[in-house]
Amino acid sequence: MNESRRRIVAWTDAAPEASHAVAWATRHAEALGLPLRVLRSVAAPVGAAGAAGYAAPDPANLEPADVLVTDPDGYRRLGGSVVPVVVVPARSLGDAGGGRRVLLLAGSRLSARGADFAFGAAQDLRTALDVVRIAPQDVAFGEDYWIDAARSDYRTESRLELELSRLRARFPAVPGAFATLRTRPWATLRSMARSAQLIVLDRPDAALDPQRVLDLGGCPVVIVAEG
Repeated sequence: MNESRRRIVAWTDAAPEASHAVAWATRHAEALGLPLRVLRSVAAPVGAAGAAGYAAPDPANLEPADVLVTDPDGYRRLGGSVVPVVVVPARSLGDAGGGRRVLLLAGSRLSARGADFAFGAAQDLRTALDVVRIAPQDVAFGEDYWIDAARSDYRTESRLELELSRLRARFPAVPGAFATLRTRPWATLRSMARSAQLIVLDRPDAALDPQRVLDLGGCPVVIVAEG
């Protein structure tokens, strides 16, 4: 979402849920001075069983620098993308003025593509960027360990801090913090989502299941494929 990104592309199938994604894409294209293209899918037989549905955008209609915007159902039908995908929920708290920062969720390592996107987005939106690494959990904590957001056990890591210091040198106008969550603190992440304008999911892996991040709700989620 910086100057090198030439277009915002909204993909819609005309469903009511998709209208939120198109509206978000329109607002952000205007705010950032970027061209907007809307791709409208039509009903077509898709899938092995030939069930009726809406075909995903033809890759020929996308440029490498595009940002694709869709709704959660559209993302599930997408089946992957070579360009970043912004998934806009039906109700986005960030659009209501509640979002005050960009949140970058990092897994086992930080990818250059995801981090660049997150820092560029925070710079364009003139907001802070918080980086949270989700570390492998201790199995003793179970699937969803409830922790108090005000008392979460944050531990920083020097290697990622070094990588982030280089990024912050490239983006000096972007303030923020870095921390590591060592359990699966989905309650804490849910609270963070409510105060975020945008969540960037960096290099999805076992620790960062995209669907679980989407289920947090609250604000749009950007899923950046590893290039």
